[in-house]
Amino acid sequence: MKIILSSINERCHWRKANPGKLNKARMWVNREMGTFVSGLGGESVRHPCIKFDCPGIFLRDGVHFTNLGNDMFLSNLKQSLEATI
Repeated sequence: MKIILSSINERCHWRKANPGKLNKARMWVNREMGTFVSGLGGESVRHPCIKFDCPGIFLRDGVHFTNLGNDMFLSNLKQSLEATI
């Protein structure tokens, strides 16, 4: 069995929270969990094409993906799964 971890993505908006602090926490969690999963022989999936300032990826709420954003996210997961299997 192999564990595949999907990193926490950037967002345009973090609800009811300080965006700077949450983004810093997001990066810390991604780094720590990536190291942990790697130590177990797993993989970490990053989503470098999904940036908070890329137009058309997020809905107006700044949290949820548009169809394009979903396609990009799922494509990254698919590529990682195919490379692992």
